[in-house]
Amino acid sequence: MPNLHGKLREAIFSESGKVFLIGLSSRLVVFIAVIAGAFLFGPSQSYSGIPIASLFNHWDAGWYTKIALFGYPAGTNPLSGNWAFFPFYPFLMRLFGTPLFTVMSPTDSVALSGFAISNVLFFASIFLFYKLTKIIFDNSRFSLISTIFFAFWPGALFYSTVYSESLFMFFTLGAFYLLEKGHSGKSAALGFFASLTRSNGFLVLIPFAYHGLQTRKYHAAIYQAIVVALPYLLFSFYGYFSTGLFPIREIVYNHTWGTSRLVLTDVITNQTGYVALFSAEIVLFFIPFLWFILSEKISISDFVRGTKVERKDLKYWAFSIYILLMLAFYSDPKNIQRYALPVLPLYWVFALIYDKNNKAGSVLLITSIVILIVGSILFAMGGFFL
Repeated sequence: MPNLHGKLREAIFSESGKVFLIGLSSRLVVFIAVIAGAFLFGPSQSYSGIPIASLFNHWDAGWYTKIALFGYPAGTNPLSGNWAFFPFYPFLMRLFGTPLFTVMSPTDSVALSGFAISNVLFFASIFLFYKLTKIIFDNSRFSLISTIFFAFWPGALFYSTVYSESLFMFFTLGAFYLLEKGHSGKSAALGFFASLTRSNGFLVLIPFAYHGLQTRKYHAAIYQAIVVALPYLLFSFYGYFSTGLFPIREIVYNHTWGTSRLVLTDVITNQTGYVALFSAEIVLFFIPFLWFILSEKISISDFVRGTKVERKDLKYWAFSIYILLMLAFYSDPKNIQRYALPVLPLYWVFALIYDKNNKAGSVLLITSIVILIVGSILFAMGGFFL
């Protein structure tokens, strides 16, 4: 027994053990908040009747469930909102949910499958994020602190919902990790599946292209970018042959939800509580970009041309700037905490602030956790936190 106890202690306090405990703590916070929100204020209508899992099955989960069961309807009368969502996540929901059809309804089967996929891949993603951060900064302590901010960012709720975020982050982080390891073919393949998971997944090609600038391997970068962008083109052509519309995703998104802009009227027309929540999220989101502008000793021309070869993190800053532009000009501001999930420098800058000033870093972490809890309660109630 003493030997077993020693091995258990060693496993818990190993790097992998610490990362797992960070992820587990994050999920406990999310699950307790969602369950408490549903118990105290009443749950929103769910798309499934499975205990606990049903609390994580709102909003976009309904679209993924429809796609998993019925695919993408042809024609335009009516124009199906299914076309706004990419296919790989609902495909996996159906793949792993089908064996359950004999013991529960098809809807509950694919919903439970999606719930399981999201939560399992969250833990895979958190390990990949830690490994990627360690490769870039070569600092275990810094990587662990960054991982804490990654796990407790307000949008981390969606790693447990029947949404595609966990699957997307798994492939995205895996692609970036293999890119840093020098496995260009494998990294592009994972980038392909990331792009097949979300409509904005083609943006994953940006770090590949920037890496090509830094290393002057232009042909490899072009090949990788084409592979990563291919799912968007394939889905668009498939949509065209099914509906006659091109590009199908953008047309359906604009038709069903409309494009939103990050302007003041999007904020002031909502409730006071949401204004406070949104304002706090905006501040958290912009801190890393302000830090980059004010603290980094790198010229704009050097950054654009990729001349700082030794800076492995710059390709992810370029990726993040494109995400920022998407959030500013082509998104719903209520989703900022979710769309910001792939902004990896977000977590690195917070960790750097914590490393330099524990009090300031603790304030950032506490603020993130509070918003995560509030957002999880709102999600359980069907509130603004989408």
